[in-house]
Amino acid sequence: MSARARYHFDNTYPGMRRTVGPFILYQAGDLSCEPGYEVGEHVQRVAEITCVVSGGGAAETDGERTPLRPGTLYLNGMGERHNIVAGNEGLRFFYLGFLFAGEGDTDALRQMRAFFLRPAPRCMEGAPAVQDAFLGLLSQLACRDAFLDMLLESYITQILCGVYRLFHRQAQYTYFVDEARGADDRLIAAMMQHIDARLGDPRCLSSLAAEFGYSYVHLSRRFLSSTGKTLKAYYDSRLFERACARLAAGMRVTAVAELMGYRSIASFSGAFKKHCGMSPTEYQRRYQRGVSPEK
Repeated sequence: MSARARYHFDNTYPGMRRTVGPFILYQAGDLSCEPGYEVGEHVQRVAEITCVVSGGGAAETDGERTPLRPGTLYLNGMGERHNIVAGNEGLRFFYLGFLFAGEGDTDALRQMRAFFLRPAPRCMEGAPAVQDAFLGLLSQLACRDAFLDMLLESYITQILCGVYRLFHRQAQYTYFVDEARGADDRLIAAMMQHIDARLGDPRCLSSLAAEFGYSYVHLSRRFLSSTGKTLKAYYDSRLFERACARLAAGMRVTAVAELMGYRSIASFSGAFKKHCGMSPTEYQRRYQRGVSPEK
């Protein structure tokens, strides 16, 4: 195979014996691969979540081919024949292979178990909502202290609950035309939640009209009237707040740029400097020295 993995951070637990609370962790990792790279067709032994970070390609399950792009969540159930192929720009994705330790003693666990073992549908846009939980999970896999199991269970729970909610949400929010303050507040709060969950997704703002059933112009005016900010200004402020938090946590600038949806470090650095008054590297350097990184 000529195409290869650029890097592959993989953690596999032989025999699927890594029980974490109500879950059995089989495999978790981060794979970045060159154009044309193939994972290789295999039969799924466990349920799996694929979270596309950047690039593109296609996933194949039982002969059905699905395009992958930044922000895609793709699910596989047990017993399915599965493969992933990187496209012309290469592909980077996080993944989690898991099972449930029992039948589930709560309604939530029973619902999730039934869905993830036989997912339908299996593809959804909205990965930025669960990327941070994936990053948290992957950061813990090298730890060996007394808190490891608690943190692994927490991050796996966040990933599964976040994915389940995305796949089971209403196709669009329903609001009655009502100028009462309460109705406006609910709409504005829902738009903020929609944006916060999709930071880094280039389709975040353009999807608002379809999501809420109003024109983008109407939503923009109501948002500006209620908050004093345009939708774009709110999106940018939240995007760079998230970027700053990741830089402060020590994440590499290239990784932050990728997770924020930028195609190059140069474009990310230029936008970051315009918004924050300094380059991402300088922000991180100041934070690490204990100097306030404020403008």
